[in-house]
Amino acid sequence: MLVKTIYTLFKMVMITFSSAYFGGCLFYFAADQLNSEDLKLKNATFIEGNELHLKTNAYKCITVTYYMLTTLTSIGYGDLSPKSNLEKLIGVVIFIISQAFVAYVLKSFRTIMDDIEVVSQFDSKHRSLEAGEIELQSWLHTLIRYRDFKPFPAALET
Repeated sequence: MLVKTIYTLFKMVMITFSSAYFGGCLFYFAADQLNSEDLKLKNATFIEGNELHLKTNAYKCITVTYYMLTTLTSIGYGDLSPKSNLEKLIGVVIFIISQAFVAYVLKSFRTIMDDIEVVSQFDSKHRSLEAGEIELQSWLHTLIRYRDFKPFPAALET
């Protein structure tokens, strides 16, 4: 159970950072390719306004990932922000999509916490049972959890 929990948490962290990285790369690409040269000359874009065009690729990667993480989590410190109207529109779309992503992550985290709580309650209730009874209780508990998450067809329940 502990290994599964750690794996699930690790998976959630990796999905979050991967999403932030790829979302940041897409945002950078859109800001670089879709803005007009006139806006770029006026430093009125995300890249020029934050002087990313003068930085190394590693710095750009870290910066856009940081920007996307603050956008994904709706923190938005304000130190990095879209400058042009096109970038703002892309930012709004990313923010709306990110809210669904955050809901998924929170649901997964809640499932992990529920699993931990169920196991601890099961352990405290059944410490005095014999080995065979514990195995049977564990099997029944697994069936109940399966039924709760994937209901049986109505024909099978009668």
